[in-house]
Amino acid sequence: MSDNMMNDLRGKTIIVTGGAQGIGKGVARRLLSLDAAVLMADSDAEAGAETVAEYAGLGELRFVQTDVSDETAVMRMVAELQRWLHFCSLQCRGSSPGRTSSWTAE
Repeated sequence: MSDNMMNDLRGKTIIVTGGAQGIGKGVARRLLSLDAAVLMADSDAEAGAETVAEYAGLGELRFVQTDVSDETAVMRMVAELQRWLHFCSLQCRGSSPGRTSSWTAE
């Protein structure tokens, strides 16, 4: 990521899948240190609760237990994000470079 992008995260909210452990946990911590709000999505509820407790005070952080292979669970995560931030428009970036999907929830 360029320095410009990394310095422009204040007021941004980022979903980190697998955010309760491993690389995702480290990414979540880094994003919090850059003033981004973070929604951690992970299938492991216990690890999620531990990470939220560990990162308390670092910034805006929420955890939603989510199995990203389950479309219904992902939609619940999106609904929780919308309730948290009171917005409807999302932009999603997958693991495929250059692929972006946008949609607006009603």
